[in-house]
Amino acid sequence: MKICHKCYGNYEKHGIFRIKLDTIIFDSDSYLRNRLKSNFGICDVRLDYFDGHLIIIFNPRIICEKQIIQLLNTPGFLLKENFIRNAEQFFSYHGNVIRLAACGLLVVISWMMRVRFEEIYNLPLPGATNLLTVRIAYAATNLLAIAIAIAPYFRKLFATFKRGLFSVNVLMFIAITGALLTGYWLEAATFSLVAVFVEAFEKIISVQTWHEYLNGTIANAKNAYVIEGDSSRKIPIHELKVGQLVSVKRGMLIPTDGTIVSGSGFIDEASITGESIIPVKKRGDKVYAGTLLENGSITVEATNIGHDTTIAAISKMINDAQHEKETKIKKTADSCAAWLTCFILAYSAFLFIASYWVIHNSLASSLVYCLSIIFVACPCTLLLSTPLAIHAGVGLAARFGIIFRNGHILEEFAKTKTLLLDKTGTLTHGNPEVREARAFSACSTSKMLRIAAALEQNSYHPLALAVCAYVISRGLKISVAENYQKFEGGISASLNGKTYYLGAKKLMRDLGVEFTQKTTDWLEMSSARGYEVILIADEQKIIGGFSFVDRLREEAVEAIAKIRSLGMERMIMVTGDNHACAERISKQLGLDEYHAECFPETKLKCIRTLKSQERVAMIGDGINDAPALTAATVGIVMVGVGTDAAVAAADIVLGSGGLNDLAIAYDLSKKVYLTIKFNIALSVLLMIIMVALVSTGQISLTVSTFLYIGSSLLVIMSSYVSFLLTVPWRRRKRNPKIKLDQ
Repeated sequence: MKICHKCYGNYEKHGIFRIKLDTIIFDSDSYLRNRLKSNFGICDVRLDYFDGHLIIIFNPRIICEKQIIQLLNTPGFLLKENFIRNAEQFFSYHGNVIRLAACGLLVVISWMMRVRFEEIYNLPLPGATNLLTVRIAYAATNLLAIAIAIAPYFRKLFATFKRGLFSVNVLMFIAITGALLTGYWLEAATFSLVAVFVEAFEKIISVQTWHEYLNGTIANAKNAYVIEGDSSRKIPIHELKVGQLVSVKRGMLIPTDGTIVSGSGFIDEASITGESIIPVKKRGDKVYAGTLLENGSITVEATNIGHDTTIAAISKMINDAQHEKETKIKKTADSCAAWLTCFILAYSAFLFIASYWVIHNSLASSLVYCLSIIFVACPCTLLLSTPLAIHAGVGLAARFGIIFRNGHILEEFAKTKTLLLDKTGTLTHGNPEVREARAFSACSTSKMLRIAAALEQNSYHPLALAVCAYVISRGLKISVAENYQKFEGGISASLNGKTYYLGAKKLMRDLGVEFTQKTTDWLEMSSARGYEVILIADEQKIIGGFSFVDRLREEAVEAIAKIRSLGMERMIMVTGDNHACAERISKQLGLDEYHAECFPETKLKCIRTLKSQERVAMIGDGINDAPALTAATVGIVMVGVGTDAAVAAADIVLGSGGLNDLAIAYDLSKKVYLTIKFNIALSVLLMIIMVALVSTGQISLTVSTFLYIGSSLLVIMSSYVSFLLTVPWRRRKRNPKIKLDQ
């Protein structure tokens, strides 16, 4: 069950309210979203500009659609709070803790009454010599404790019987009912208290923050400028139609998938490809919704609109993959609970038959005997073994800035032997840097650098910024160029009365400048190694060139080696970059495989293929990684470099943005898993010992209750003590600078 982080209710039973955006008056997206989410009962708010709808996810047990409509017509989008709503909010957030505290207090009072007023310690009810008021108070205290504890279970129990399943809830209900019928009221109340504690603790472990993908990405593209005759008209993107011409200027998000019919410009497609190198797009090239026009001006013919665009398809892939993951986990948990319950019930029934019909004990004593078995064999200690270790592990991870969205991911990550790594922004810094500046002909390197910086200082392209930074770092003065002009694939400008050109190899071929053998050899070498290249030329010949590389993170080599030493057997790099670049980086890091020129659907297909054979984890940072992150057994993102979509899709968030945190997270997961296995072994051993002792018939139901409590306490202690012994409490070490041959 997915637990809502806002109301702590079942997220799958939440309602969805849709309304047209043009019917609401609001100043900004963030204001509307934040104000609506401030109302108790409204758990999430999405703005879908493709359809022009406001989508509100709400808990129907707290707020109804009529109240939401009233809310949207209220200034400030806030419902008036009153005592009842404040009380509902308080009990919704703290209901489990309140139940646990109330049950605990009542059980303690009941035990005090029993010790004080009973002559015989294990007598089920106060004796005849006790006062009537004491007997009534004793009974009322236990019944109230039981009612508070098991009241929320009745709906679950009914749903279980309706589906024809057996769960731990069934076993608990049988044990409590049997204890009440045989007069062991205090034992039933104590048993209920442990059950409340287990439920409260498991809910704390399972609560997650469920970020929504649309809020951080698609909602940014609100409008489109449709060309009509000699002018353009601004319309909401949900009114856009296939075939319409859309004008896109510098700094605007492209609102639709389409084809460029005129103009050119540099388009940042990192949201689709994940790559930092910004390509130039011209007439006839395909563009995608949600990508950013960094420079230039283009006219796009819409081919795919709304939910048919690539970025919307990515969102759908995320949702589908998340559904697959949740369904599998839920089926496994239900199956294990059913088999365990059936075994315990069958064994208890066998002992009851043996006691009543074979040994000829009384009916009452046979029932108590059977209940004692159920008490000590109830798998609460087994259920506690995993969440307790996870709780300790999640708390320790937070000290390192590592957030596990779902505590059980610790266990899954520990079992994972295959890791997929995105390149750009994960293994590398995600920004191009000058690897080499090469001067040709008779031109000196310093002169070539000054010319390049003079031409590039007016551009905001990432490669231009890298060139200027490179020149400044060498203490060279940048001159002012004149007659600046922009071409497809390059620029030109005049310096000291002479014209120079800077751009891609194709531009230089089109200009007809001379390529020497030295220049050609350098270009072939750079291409073979996967470097991005630009050239500088005067009106006759090439005078120099730059090669660029996305530099590896300093800690990458050490982190990869550490992860492999911890037991990660197979590491694969996936990237949208070319094969030469992928091969170079894969060899540098000692990875097992690489997949180049990957789009989001390619990465998702790769994950699904691997996942059909084994558990697989993936670490990425971009929107293009989000579907694969969601589909992976474990999705990981570094929050310092990851997009909103990637962070929303991930199971593990590395807070510091360093790869060493990935090694720490894997190390921590392995140790948590070791603790879980120890706890399970201890729980099973205690259960076998207790069942064996109770099966002798020499242990009463009261003693069985104490054994049950004692076993739970032992598991709690072992979870934290063993974890303290196995996990090294160390501070994060700063990584030494590693000089890498790029």
